[in-house]
Amino acid sequence: MDNQPDILRYQRDRSLADAPVFSVGLQLRLPDNTKVYLALGATEFTLTFSDDTALHYDLQRRFTKLVTLADYHRRSLSGKILHTVKADGIHRSIVSDDVVELANKCVLAVQRAFDTAAVEFARPGNAPDLFRPLLDLAAHFDIAASRADAARFRTLYRDVAILPPDQYNAIVFQATEGCAYRGCLFCDFYRDRPFRAKTPEEFAAHVDAVVAFHGKTHRNSIFLGEANALTLPHETLMEMLRILRARFDLPISSFVDAFTKQPDFAALGLSRVYVGMETGDDDLLRWLRKPATAESVTATVTAAKAAGTSVGVIVLLGAGGERFAASHVRETVRVLNALPLGRGDYIYFSPLVVKPGSAYEAPLLSPEQIWNQEQALRTGLKFFSKPYVARYDIESFVY
Repeated sequence: MDNQPDILRYQRDRSLADAPVFSVGLQLRLPDNTKVYLALGATEFTLTFSDDTALHYDLQRRFTKLVTLADYHRRSLSGKILHTVKADGIHRSIVSDDVVELANKCVLAVQRAFDTAAVEFARPGNAPDLFRPLLDLAAHFDIAASRADAARFRTLYRDVAILPPDQYNAIVFQATEGCAYRGCLFCDFYRDRPFRAKTPEEFAAHVDAVVAFHGKTHRNSIFLGEANALTLPHETLMEMLRILRARFDLPISSFVDAFTKQPDFAALGLSRVYVGMETGDDDLLRWLRKPATAESVTATVTAAKAAGTSVGVIVLLGAGGERFAASHVRETVRVLNALPLGRGDYIYFSPLVVKPGSAYEAPLLSPEQIWNQEQALRTGLKFFSKPYVARYDIESFVY
């Protein structure tokens, strides 16, 4: 339209009509004078209202996010809702799924008024015809549909317990379920499930089901789970990777432990592996009941780097409490600085989380002590080509 009105602005920075990721835009004035801007991109569509509240839906009609200027709620595929508040820092928590019903009421209001609304902007001219079926689909995604969708997710995965932060946007395929060891004192991720390895035939069926569930997705990498996928027999693992590479042109990553067999990284051709080092202090590793050593971590990381695979190393903040605090920092800094890490690699500092009923019983460090320990570790790092270093808060993870 030549005489287009003021287009709603998202987060007060620029016109939604100028957002490059959205190829279709439609601004409506509803009969009650409410304005709403609908935008369609390759993997999602959004509804943005004049108060800067925005609703996001994927093209399978799932509600994915509600955003305001102060906070946002993100619905994971598992149905969990992560609430992030942006005030005095960033605070995250898992909350109830009531926000799904709130989003549904907003979408229903737009859908019901759609045919009588005034079109203030349309790009292209047939934008109303493109949005009508999307709104009809989204209007059916109420709290009951959300919970049914989450139940379907659990038939595919049961759960995605944890991912490295740079893989939160990966599409996950599970070659194994659970953890083959399950003996670490601090880890409660897999205690409720037995370890099981899929056959290549089971894995191929799993891939088909996961692709059908995700539909058209914006996920830009593959994570091969769960905890011990790389301990599978070499030929089984190679067949599973062939299945993935026949369907996707995406980088593939996985966890690798440093206390069982060392896989043939060169043959696997993985983009990145993640090692739960936890600490460089062998005494603390034994106390944590983790059957790895600083030497085995070093050997695993060195082998991966020699094969051209980048590495993410995960360190546990607060492990062992005050008893091990000094040696944990000293030995972890020593081992990290000796690893062949550089640009393209990751070091994650993850605060210890102890769930009720956990076997871990040592007194926990305070948040201030955890922060001080992290700063001491960061200060001690001496790399010529520095890897990416970041905090890894597992409590706020949802998939």
